[in-house]
Amino acid sequence: MKPWAMLALGTAIGILVGAGVFLALGKASHPPPDWREVAQANTMPNRRGYTLPLNNPDMIPAEQANHMNDEDVVIGLLFHGKARAYPWWVTSNYHVVNDTVDEDPLLITLCEVCGGAAAFRPTLPDLPGISLSFQICSVGRGTIEIADHQTLSQWHPFLGSAFGGPLKGRSLERYPVLIMTWGEWKHLYPGGLVANGSLQLRERPHGSAAGHIGDPDLPRLFERTANLKDDRMGLHELVLGILIPETDKSYVVPVQDLVPFPNLFLVTLGKKPVLIVRQGELAMTAFDLEPTVYRTGLSLLSKAPIRFRSPDGLMWDAVGVSRTPEDREVRLPSVSGYLTEWYEWVSHSPQSEIVRSVRILSETGVRAE
Repeated sequence: MKPWAMLALGTAIGILVGAGVFLALGKASHPPPDWREVAQANTMPNRRGYTLPLNNPDMIPAEQANHMNDEDVVIGLLFHGKARAYPWWVTSNYHVVNDTVDEDPLLITLCEVCGGAAAFRPTLPDLPGISLSFQICSVGRGTIEIADHQTLSQWHPFLGSAFGGPLKGRSLERYPVLIMTWGEWKHLYPGGLVANGSLQLRERPHGSAAGHIGDPDLPRLFERTANLKDDRMGLHELVLGILIPETDKSYVVPVQDLVPFPNLFLVTLGKKPVLIVRQGELAMTAFDLEPTVYRTGLSLLSKAPIRFRSPDGLMWDAVGVSRTPEDREVRLPSVSGYLTEWYEWVSHSPQSEIVRSVRILSETGVRAE
């Protein structure tokens, strides 16, 4: 091909790709917002030390984790069958982790004030080949808010939904997390990996205060944006909040009602059957049974780690993963929800219904391993 032809072809491709991205992001604002306004809306002034994210942290085997104490809280994931733990005292110094596992992107979010934590796949169908990366941009509705670097859209950190910017209305795929102590985690998953961190991180304000879930005090910065008027529950009471996007309804299940544990619980949210798996004191996952064939017949098999069986004979773990006889991985659909303090949940979902009717599923044949 002639050089001039190649140049013309390249220019045409560039125009088409640019137009495709323009349309994919749904940019229709004319003229675009002033860059100073964008920068101001996505920056927390004078808080640089706690708004920069942690990118691709070093992961070391559990048996080599001399930086960990048994009482340290971790955010645990079973990602592609591999156990990965992110220490609370490390993550709380950054609030956002942009990680990569076997070439797959992974997003971890945490607010040590409200106790919210979540994990997502930071990709979108209309942005093929692009992995979003994030950091804190502000505080709102009682917790942190995050923004992606690629489009500067603003996102709720634990729902994985964009509420502002070009990607408004988009949602990320959720990965269930298991919050527990390091002692519990390494006992259940001794062959796993844990994020490394310097001991100096423990001495930073966010590290030294991160040995527990939630905060009995509410910083002024958070208090100004929070809903502190809803007294149906105590401000700092732990709840499992669940949002049903298709009906735009929200619910909370008080953690104190999910007993005894480890166990399986069934709740009905509107007409939707939801399975709650409680592995430990703070490790809770929830799954939407409506699109599955498992409305009934789930039974708990073992408690440490938790395993349960469906009527078709498949065995499932605490994050809703099983393998078929053909060795194919299958997942239960996660609900949009997370563990948090009451005040934080009702700050963005004030019309939430408190669910008190919780049914414990069968414990026949349970092994306490």
